[in-house]
Amino acid sequence: MAIKEAPLRPARFTIEGGVRQPEIRIPARKFWFGLVFLCFWLTMWTLGGMAAVTALFTAPEPFIAIWLIFWAIGWLFAASTILWQFTGSEVIRVDSGQFVHGWRLLGFSRERAYPLSQVRHLRINDATPFAFNFNRGWGGPFMTRRTGCISFDYGASTIRMGQSIDEAEGRMIVERLAPLLPEGAVDR
Repeated sequence: MAIKEAPLRPARFTIEGGVRQPEIRIPARKFWFGLVFLCFWLTMWTLGGMAAVTALFTAPEPFIAIWLIFWAIGWLFAASTILWQFTGSEVIRVDSGQFVHGWRLLGFSRERAYPLSQVRHLRINDATPFAFNFNRGWGGPFMTRRTGCISFDYGASTIRMGQSIDEAEGRMIVERLAPLLPEGAVDR
């Protein structure tokens, strides 16, 4: 009986830009079961909201108005999670003496810059397998500072990134960034 060799999977991230200022782009991981569920849920949630708006105009009640506020928050969170999985990405780069981490979604972006002199202990975290970590990639731009297999210390805070990649991909990114960081900023 022949044993089939496991295929090598390419890295999910891409590196753009030059050697001195690379920009690492990590597209959001797609969880197809969750996407199907959220699309169905969002459809039903939308129908429920339309019924509540109709009820509000026919028989105004304060409870329905308050419920619609929470309905809108739930709708926006579900819709942004779906959009994140289809079009979102994390961005990591070293630029003008700063370590920059952020996200992009449909032309919108949010980035935070950390002075390189304050970046300490860039390292790989032990990533929990997907079966035990439902947050990995789900929260979209809302969770990008809370999860990920790459982290560094910034003052008394730990900044995490790379929520959609595995440990091996995280090591590749750290190795790529190490020459651009000050001596001692990377744990080896």
